Amino acid sequence: PIYEIVSNAAETARIERRVAELKDRVRWFKARGGASFTDIPFDDLTNVTIEDAYKDKERKVYICERGRKLTVDFKTMELFSSGGMLTKVMRTDLTKVDFPSFWTPQSKDKVMLVEIKATDPFYRQVADPFQKTC
Repeated sequence: PIYEIVSNAAETARIERRVAELKDRVRWFKARGGASFTDIPFDDLTNVTIEDAYKDKERKVYICERGRKLTVDFKTMELFSSGGMLTKVMRTDLTKVDFPSFWTPQSKDKVMLVEIKATDPFYRQVADPFQKTC
């Protein structure tokens, strides 16, 4: 019994560390209402389970959500129940920044400041999401 308690505590600590590692790096989502993805992330523990299987190049991973046994198929990026396909899944790398295609690439040691007028549509496109984080 003591060995099991220590072993369970060590596994719990490992999972908690893994959750903390992934929290700001990778997030798995499922689609709502078909093909369009909305902000429906898997819970932290499920996120770790899915990401670890993905990194280990497994073809599928089995998860449990609200008492239902589900399967994530990495080849098709779909979530299945025993009754069939439920929805698409998506992996988001939170560390990757996608810059607009019309931005001029800069060398690593130079910075280019560009003034954007508040009336420019791009200004609102950047300012609105930014202000939501403040």
